[in-house]
Amino acid sequence: MVMTRQMVEVFIFILPVILAGLTFIVFIKKEGLVFLRYPIDFNLKYRGRIIFGKNKTWQGPVLMSLFTVFYAWIIIFVSKNAPFDVFWNVSNSSGVIKLLILGCAYSAAELPNSFIKRLLNIGPGEISSNRLQRIIFYVADKADSVLGVVIASWLFYGFSIEFLAIMFFEGILAHSLTDILMKHLKLKK
Repeated sequence: MVMTRQMVEVFIFILPVILAGLTFIVFIKKEGLVFLRYPIDFNLKYRGRIIFGKNKTWQGPVLMSLFTVFYAWIIIFVSKNAPFDVFWNVSNSSGVIKLLILGCAYSAAELPNSFIKRLLNIGPGEISSNRLQRIIFYVADKADSVLGVVIASWLFYGFSIEFLAIMFFEGILAHSLTDILMKHLKLKK
């Protein structure tokens, strides 16, 4: 397959979120910002079951947002003359806010999937005993957060459908590859 310029641009655009995700996993394994390890659902229950589960804490949206901005700044600084600031425009507050929301969208988009798993009595970090559910949730686990970033990118940046489609597929590929890497490094089960 030949890499097109647009495929490279998409990858560069989502790179801060990818790097934020990698850093997030390492950060939580090293017990960083433990005070944010409070459940997003405030331990509330729906139909007698926890809403999202113990793994969905405030660390996700806060750290993903901050790390996304951090890596965009790093990429712009390292690349000097490359036009990456056109994407993110970190020189003004609205550009930074958009990046913060991109990182948050990554985490927030995982919540419906977690909610459905809890309704089906699938515990946090567990897999279903039902084969069809395992397949559906495997795909959803790879696609949900990427879809959140795609939707936020469409809302804030007005990218074309083609750009967003490439972003979706590259994001799923990146998410799958980083999961393999994290499992290999024993940072993730």
